[in-house]
Amino acid sequence: MQFLLPFLYLFFLGEDNYYKSLNGEVKFVSETNQEKIRATSNELKGIINAADNTFRFTVTMSSFKGFNSALQKEHFLENYVEDELFPKAQFSGKIIEDINYNVVGTYSVRAKGHFDLHGVQITKIIPAKVMIINPHKCRVTSQFVINLHEYKIKVPKLVHKKVAENILVNIDISLLKS
Repeated sequence: MQFLLPFLYLFFLGEDNYYKSLNGEVKFVSETNQEKIRATSNELKGIINAADNTFRFTVTMSSFKGFNSALQKEHFLENYVEDELFPKAQFSGKIIEDINYNVVGTYSVRAKGHFDLHGVQITKIIPAKVMIINPHKCRVTSQFVINLHEYKIKVPKLVHKKVAENILVNIDISLLKS
């Protein structure tokens, strides 16, 4: 519900400085000498306010697919991210560099904000590329690392050699101006 409020606000005001998407992609990889775990969600939701460069992105943990087995996904949801208690990951804040949303091109930027995962909120600066495709469409890509320890995600000793401490995350989302 918290994520829907900006969309409802925009719907009633008819604001046209916002870029939105409901179907971006998030991929993550955990790679150790013993195992490589990959999962993808195509349900990344995002909104960027072009007037002040603020943003919010969120993904539901249960939307990830592609694990090596159903049991692996179950462990991810129940034991690691505890999706019943913490159903979403969210990143919201402000793009540090200026972007001219009316000029086609690629901008290398830093996004600073609060990254909330597993009930832990950490202020992070994440590098990203914002590609202005035309004045009505942009695409955001990013690659960054999440450290499980920072977010108090515990890996049982039995499988600690199969789950990496640092998880590589890739984001790719196209947003349309409302």
